[in-house]
Amino acid sequence: MFRIKKVHINDNTMTDIDILVLGNRGAGKTSLLATMLYNMNDLLESNGILFQPADEETDARLKGSIAEIENMFTSKGIVEVGEGIPGTDGFLDYNFNLAFSNELWSKKSDFSVHFHDYAGSILANGDQSEQYQILKEYFLKSQIIYILVDTPYLMEATRKTIIEYSAKDEILALFQKLDANGSDKLIVFVPTKCEYYLRSARTQDIADRIQMEFQGILSYIGQINKAEGREKYQLYITPVQTVGGLEFCRIEEREGTQVATFRRTKPNSQFKPVNTDLLLLFCLNYLFDYLFKQLTLQTEPKKMKDVMNNLIKRDEKKVLGSFADKYQKLLSAKKTKDKKGELEKELLENFMHALWAFLSEYSKRGTIIKEICNEQVSFTFNDLYTIFSCKKNIQENYEKTFQRQFTQIYL
Repeated sequence: MFRIKKVHINDNTMTDIDILVLGNRGAGKTSLLATMLYNMNDLLESNGILFQPADEETDARLKGSIAEIENMFTSKGIVEVGEGIPGTDGFLDYNFNLAFSNELWSKKSDFSVHFHDYAGSILANGDQSEQYQILKEYFLKSQIIYILVDTPYLMEATRKTIIEYSAKDEILALFQKLDANGSDKLIVFVPTKCEYYLRSARTQDIADRIQMEFQGILSYIGQINKAEGREKYQLYITPVQTVGGLEFCRIEEREGTQVATFRRTKPNSQFKPVNTDLLLLFCLNYLFDYLFKQLTLQTEPKKMKDVMNNLIKRDEKKVLGSFADKYQKLLSAKKTKDKKGELEKELLENFMHALWAFLSEYSKRGTIIKEICNEQVSFTFNDLYTIFSCKKNIQENYEKTFQRQFTQIYL
């Protein structure tokens, strides 16, 4: 669908996107980020997306982390979990530029994406540390939250160890402190180090155990969604294999502490992560909705009126009939009373749905789309079209895969 050329990232970033990785020390936060983000550009380009490190530090950190993982494959026999990537000390950000292009429009849309990693001990220390305040700020501004779950401990350890390694009490406390001020979020429970369980066809066992062990968090989120009357927080579970060639072997008792050990899946097994690419695509799919909404809601009233009239003029199939009628009614009502800005908000929401309906019907009519892009230079129609196109492309190619790999939690 798309012909991707070399993209020069613009200096003007329209929207920042933040993704926070929650989990205790050793859960695999840094490993997940490294395997998910490293060398992903070929896959994303094939779907109309350019996703590149925004700075040399991010690029170097990812390469170093991948090298640490690959070093595990030089080990013989049992592999200690601690032989992987060393834990993060303090906070680390992985900064990326997200851009996409289409064959009808030469301008490139540009966004900044920040993945936030932190030392697991910060979560455990709670409000007593300054670093915890930074973690709360990351939570508030993030559109996506990954909650990493160390699968071997979840499935095999004692109750005391599960509580310690899952950090579920600390994560629940974080939600309770901040949810009232939080924005809409996608929350994905990500079981890591689950190669052994997936090979044994125990995916559902993992999902069931997560819903049981994290019931406190799920119940609390359910209360929030119910109070909002909608899915403020969308919840999913997806297991990933961040290494692929190593799998859980057993838990050993050492000086009163339970330690998970791993072994090669085959004598010559190699580093081969599985499903980390899908996790990134799935989250981008969610972010495209977020970006579409944010750019639409930034529209100035006069530009909204010009674009709406332009869409109605070109709407040969009359798909905008109900949206056009509602737009005129809201516009008339707004002139007489809108003290709290509620009608303005409803106008923008109606405008957003009208744009989406128009693109759904006419996205394959290149001439119409290009004409509007050329006429609405001062408006972000071209950006909205590229976001819509990339989302549509991902859905067409991966929707069935998402349904297999991502289990939605309904509350």
